[in-house]
Amino acid sequence: MHPALGRESPEKPRFLGEFRVGAALLALITAGPLLVACGASGNQPSGETDLPPSGDTHNETGVPVVHVSTRWISDNAADLSSLTRSVDVVFVGLVAEFTGERFESAIQPTPLTSGRVSNEFPISQFAVEVEKPIVGDLGAGSTATLEQEGGLSANSDGTQVRIVLSGDEPLSVGRRYLFFASRKANGAFTSAPFERFSVGDGGKLASVPGWNHLPAVKQLSEIDVDRATSEIAAAGH
Repeated sequence: MHPALGRESPEKPRFLGEFRVGAALLALITAGPLLVACGASGNQPSGETDLPPSGDTHNETGVPVVHVSTRWISDNAADLSSLTRSVDVVFVGLVAEFTGERFESAIQPTPLTSGRVSNEFPISQFAVEVEKPIVGDLGAGSTATLEQEGGLSANSDGTQVRIVLSGDEPLSVGRRYLFFASRKANGAFTSAPFERFSVGDGGKLASVPGWNHLPAVKQLSEIDVDRATSEIAAAGH
């Protein structure tokens, strides 16, 4: 999807995976700011998951769900300081509405494809109302566009499927989150699943399921927003 593959900064996120839609098996290689890069550690990426059965569905719609088998590289979440310094902004915000989708090529054109691109991958877009800026240049009361890889896509026969990255879960409209987010070239933001926490009753934070083994995620899980704000501010110095 991103043209700058192979020129990865150790401070910006990456992911690599595959997905199957119908009979098509597509290699998915993304260099957008979704995942935290492993840098020069050479460690096995954390959070790698297998492709679940494609018959899973969202109960509220019945649309089949296709899980992208994704290798999440999460070394920057080894501690809170690294996580804070690896992103552009940290803030608490309300996901106000789903604003639509755009599509990117799942595979970049090469000489072998004569410049043609492959099937397209959906990118869901959300309007997020910034309630509490913690790090970065977003102002309270402003609205940020947040993009999440995945969304509705069509099979060749016209039927719809919902693409979801393994280890991730779709953002929920009406829910408040603490976001660690990176700014993309188009001005929108993106946040990996281990870079966001839902804000529950009393301001208590909850991580996306499956990521609490990461030290930075574990440090923030189950504490309230005020305490998290203090710890993030301290970690950023």
